[in-house]
Amino acid sequence: MLIEERKTNINSSYKLLFGDPTLGELMSRINSANIGLGYALEAYYEEHSTIDGIVWKEKVDVGEKKKIEPDMMYDDGEFLHIGEVKMGVDFDTKKSKSEILNLHKLKKHFEDIGKKVKLYFISHLAEDEEAMKKGLKGNATLDINLLTGEMFCSWLGADYKEFNETVTPKDHIVKNIIYGYNIFKDAMIRFELEDKL
Repeated sequence: MLIEERKTNINSSYKLLFGDPTLGELMSRINSANIGLGYALEAYYEEHSTIDGIVWKEKVDVGEKKKIEPDMMYDDGEFLHIGEVKMGVDFDTKKSKSEILNLHKLKKHFEDIGKKVKLYFISHLAEDEEAMKKGLKGNATLDINLLTGEMFCSWLGADYKEFNETVTPKDHIVKNIIYGYNIFKDAMIRFELEDKL
């Protein structure tokens, strides 16, 4: 994934952090690329799963104004498995709290119609459950199974390492480093900070 090809927000607040619109646009592109990695991860899981019948990103009407869209659902005949998929480990507190609340709403909804439900919170880059608990900042509940990406890939029959190695090929990594370096270098020259290079 190439950072320079990502869309940028010219009104991004990042420009206030650096006092420079060009650096602000770089950070906006990096943020966009980071979000893109999450979409690429979901697509990888969907395309490489060996389990038939997983429903990805389907909205569920739980009787509220807004429908809930979990990342994945799978009915194995005994349990309905419902999960949220994340790339990283350090989760936005407000958003993760809302997503866990939504998992509980889905569980109640399906249990009310006679289903047995298992809930999952999946973090692709987490090394273990403890890292996920820490990242969830106390929002993890005992009824939610915490899965690392490696554990989830094993369940799906997908190759964990393949995604990590192919989502941003080595030549893209090199281009990303050079692209970012050149923008920062130019900004340092504009700010007369050449002696810090």
